[in-house]
Amino acid sequence: MTTATSWLTLEEYLAYDDGTDNRYELVDGKLLIMPPESDRNKL
Repeated sequence: MTTATSWLTLEEYLAYDDGTDNRYELVDGKLLIMPPESDRNKL
């Protein structure tokens, strides 16, 4: 059994909104959730 893999285009990524405050990055056509900012990022 094989599964079809669907990659996102840049346009689809820019239009993507899942209704949450999560941040995502597009890596090799796949949507990856980014970790939340830490206090160290705010220095």
